[in-house]
Amino acid sequence: MIKFNPQNFKNVKKLLTFKAVFALFALAILLLLMYHCPFSYIIGISCPGCGMTRSLMSVLHLDIAKAFYYHPLWWLIIIFAIGAFLEKIEVLTIDSRLRNIICGFVATALFAVYFVRLFSGSDIVSIHFEEGLLYKLFN
Repeated sequence: MIKFNPQNFKNVKKLLTFKAVFALFALAILLLLMYHCPFSYIIGISCPGCGMTRSLMSVLHLDIAKAFYYHPLWWLIIIFAIGAFLEKIEVLTIDSRLRNIICGFVATALFAVYFVRLFSGSDIVSIHFEEGLLYKLFN
């Protein structure tokens, strides 16, 4: 069940705590310094979210076609961010059962897109074990 309470928009101050500001700052630093996927860097296989950062950067540049090219599920991140924001300021309440169903659907969609891209020869998702850190360490 989802409950919407517009009276709680007054709780925006809760969002502006040190934790929220620090988390946003840390995320910005990580995006700037670690633009490449750590999963791919270590193992040599693209992850299910591969292309998501480039997709969101394309959205910021208003290039929606390129965003869908990099990752067709980019819009889920935006919906999740808006939902998390509304929950944080207590405007929206999502039942834990519904949240589990939504997360299951999203995980299934991510892996379905991942396997289609992986086995269709996509230039975004690839397997290169020899480029992974683990392969280099053991060889």
